[in-house]
Amino acid sequence: MAQPATPGCLKGCIIGPIITIIAVILIIVIAAVVVVNLTPDQLGIADLELFEGETLRTLGLADVKIKDVFSFIDTLMNPNEEDIVQNPVDNEVEKGKADAAIEDSSVAKKDDGTIDYSSIVTDKIIYPTTQEITYSDTTLAYIFNQMVSDGAESSDEAIKFLQDLDAKINEVTIAKDGDNWSLRIVASIETTAIAGDINATLDEMGVGGLFTLPEKVYAVSYSTLSLGAEGLETESVSLKINDSDNPMSKAIMKVLAKKANETAEQEGQEVDTSENAVNDEIGNAFVSVVTNLGKPIAIQEHAIVVETYTE
Repeated sequence: MAQPATPGCLKGCIIGPIITIIAVILIIVIAAVVVVNLTPDQLGIADLELFEGETLRTLGLADVKIKDVFSFIDTLMNPNEEDIVQNPVDNEVEKGKADAAIEDSSVAKKDDGTIDYSSIVTDKIIYPTTQEITYSDTTLAYIFNQMVSDGAESSDEAIKFLQDLDAKINEVTIAKDGDNWSLRIVASIETTAIAGDINATLDEMGVGGLFTLPEKVYAVSYSTLSLGAEGLETESVSLKINDSDNPMSKAIMKVLAKKANETAEQEGQEVDTSENAVNDEIGNAFVSVVTNLGKPIAIQEHAIVVETYTE
């Protein structure tokens, strides 16, 4: 199967479709409250084009009652970080752990002598001797976030995908799930920079003031984690907005996947526009982080053990 091409989506790609879908629903509800018990298919609007050929039917919303959409709207507009981020990072503590683990390696340093985590994005770090280092998932979350949010533009496709979204990594959780290992990653996406334009558009549509765009939304990634023949591997399970599992969330993820592969699609390349395409990029980014720290040799509850690289 063809691999997803280099994502070229900016954060507006995820927020725009969200607002478009919600605005359409709100206009319907304002027109007649009774329609909340009906579906777009029953109302004859399931095939109304929303944007770029997408309709409520192609997004899987044709048979969803309008009233059932409101739970998602409330979740989107009022994300509770304490509920969504279940394994928070203490940046001060985790910085100390990360610095201690990496200090004696070949990692680049900034002018002030502090570690330049952005250098790990493209280069494996080298140690004078082979040793085993155990990184907790919270430490990996700290390093992952430094590489994504504080580093220069990356040539790594998966890392660049998150950088293009101006994402911040809030959580990495590694846990046993039956016979498998599960990986949960939470990435927050700031909306402040585009909120003004979106709110102005909503005013023009007559639905301004009905809700306030939140300062950020959260992409919550679920994958399986394993050590295979080619090293650390992830496999997509699901990807949710604000950890919401409903048709609206899946519809928006479908749009994001399509946007992420838009350039490749225009060039006639075969691409995967399912939600797994987006989730795979997040998993691939995590693998890039760990693999550049060392060769993964074991997965543990809330941790990964790596063997350091030497010359």
